[in-house]
Amino acid sequence: MLFPQLETDRLILRKLTLDDAQFYFRHFNIEEIVKGCCFQGPKSLDTAREELELYCIKPFKENSGIRWGIVMKGNNELIGICGFTHWWKNERRSEIGYDLNPAYWRQGIMTEALRAVLKYGFEAWI
Repeated sequence: MLFPQLETDRLILRKLTLDDAQFYFRHFNIEEIVKGCCFQGPKSLDTAREELELYCIKPFKENSGIRWGIVMKGNNELIGICGFTHWWKNERRSEIGYDLNPAYWRQGIMTEALRAVLKYGFEAWI
């Protein structure tokens, strides 16, 4: 199955790859992100790669979840991650996880992203 890229008025939700390890390392070591996630960020770039694979890439390959990287249109820089962290297809339920760089808080960005994610979940993935 091809990874579904989603678009909204302002955002592109794209596939995360191991090339995004530097973003993952920086992002999950932002103080506000660490507080919201309730766990410490990766201590090295190698650990960031391992976590990125485990939490963001592998679930799609195993059909157990899907996580998108969030970028603003016109800018290729990742600003957050969102998606289904667990997917129980036979029970038709899932959990959603998300995080956004604090510089982009209070702009409706995550609301916009999650609307697209929920639409995808209800229309395409079930």
